[in-house]
Amino acid sequence: MIQTPIWSVVLASVFWWLTLQTPILSEPIASQQPNAKIEIARIRSGVLPGVIIGGHHEGWLNIVQQRYTASSDRDDRLEEAARYLVEDELVQAGFDIARSQPSSVFEEASHDPEPGRFLIGGTLTKARLNSYQSWFKGGVTKDDRTIRWELFDRQRSKVVYRQEIIGSAEAEGIDNPAATYEAIRASIKQLLEEPGFLAALNSTPVETIVQPPSRFEVAALAVSNQPLSIAQLTGRSVPA
Repeated sequence: MIQTPIWSVVLASVFWWLTLQTPILSEPIASQQPNAKIEIARIRSGVLPGVIIGGHHEGWLNIVQQRYTASSDRDDRLEEAARYLVEDELVQAGFDIARSQPSSVFEEASHDPEPGRFLIGGTLTKARLNSYQSWFKGGVTKDDRTIRWELFDRQRSKVVYRQEIIGSAEAEGIDNPAATYEAIRASIKQLLEEPGFLAALNSTPVETIVQPPSRFEVAALAVSNQPLSIAQLTGRSVPA
């Protein structure tokens, strides 16, 4: 029977332990794409007013006590908060961010001396907002937001990426808006992991080729001291 020296076992154990302790460094998302500046546009709602999006439930049977419907009023505070959430996630991921005007989905920032090549905007297409309360679970708010993200390339003057992503979150309390904000944050986090989104940011900029002006030469006409006749001026024969 072959016996393994004890020192070989010890060295193998130490090597295995050091391997587990060595951290594995992951490359940040932003380092995988060029340093293209991105602007955040509007995060607007596309849900029709009056559409039922959920409700308030009570008891262990989750009996509906109140219906939630989409508002007909534009919520500027929600849009602005959503823009800040998107901006924060992009900054945390290492992207170069430029602020943009929030009056349209793809509006150029006229006050920015260096506007971003890309504009990212979102449209809320679906919403599921529900709150639950019972004597043994307390209160909780759950929100699912489906957002259609669009990436606009200024150099190509078109949308180069479009994807609908569902973000889900929950928060303690009844009608807690934190659930909505975190659902939006969850959606943008998933977007930043989409290979197609990163590929669009990785696309080569379009180079504008300026052609030199062509030179046209017009042959000089022979000058005659005699005045031109009507036939010569019109190119037609005139009867005598």
